[in-house]
Amino acid sequence: MICIYVGFSCVIYSIFTLEHPKGAQYTPPISVTMQCVINLTFQFFFIYLMIWICTSIDEFTGHKLDVLKNTMENALGTVAYCPMLAILFVACRMRALRITSNRGAPQGYAQDGMYMATWAVLIQFLMCLIVPCCTGSTDHKCDEDGTLQYKPAHPIALYCVLALKWITYIFLYGGVIAVIVGLYAMTPENANGRGAVPLVGDGKLPGVEAEVPGYEGVKEPYGANDVPGVNF
Repeated sequence: MICIYVGFSCVIYSIFTLEHPKGAQYTPPISVTMQCVINLTFQFFFIYLMIWICTSIDEFTGHKLDVLKNTMENALGTVAYCPMLAILFVACRMRALRITSNRGAPQGYAQDGMYMATWAVLIQFLMCLIVPCCTGSTDHKCDEDGTLQYKPAHPIALYCVLALKWITYIFLYGGVIAVIVGLYAMTPENANGRGAVPLVGDGKLPGVEAEVPGYEGVKEPYGANDVPGVNF
């Protein structure tokens, strides 16, 4: 167990310390994909680490940390998406690099989708931590979508919880759909870190590149993820 956690911690540390042979000024920033994968990795392994610590303390000392252990076990449903999201994000990034000779990046909306899905999972995880701390109870479970099942008696609090549930639901599935659409709509021309949402952003029908009559699309500004000096 120690080797597993030391191993992936060293990998994450190396990502932040890697530099171009010519110096730090030539080192590109960490990609959105890598940021999201690191975030998902931390969430996933953190929960299992807490469960392992609670179990080990119980086995060696007989002292049960029921509140912490039950909270972490209830939060397992939130991180169930982490492995699938991580591999989907990496696949999208690899696709963009493959069709642009390692110079491009996923479209802007696909990268936004990565952020949306990652933060949705993180918000769900934090809710699983906050609610037991506020209520003192660990009876709350997660549903099949990884969102906390919590129904407070006060109507305002209930509406806030329901609103947060639907926001995270939309962010999670909306982000995944955006990444998948980006994969299928990706071309060497739009895999530049910017891109445009098909039909909405560029005003063209996906696949046939036919322009929508009377609509020129929404032009996106030059972004931080664009590759400087490269025009596809």
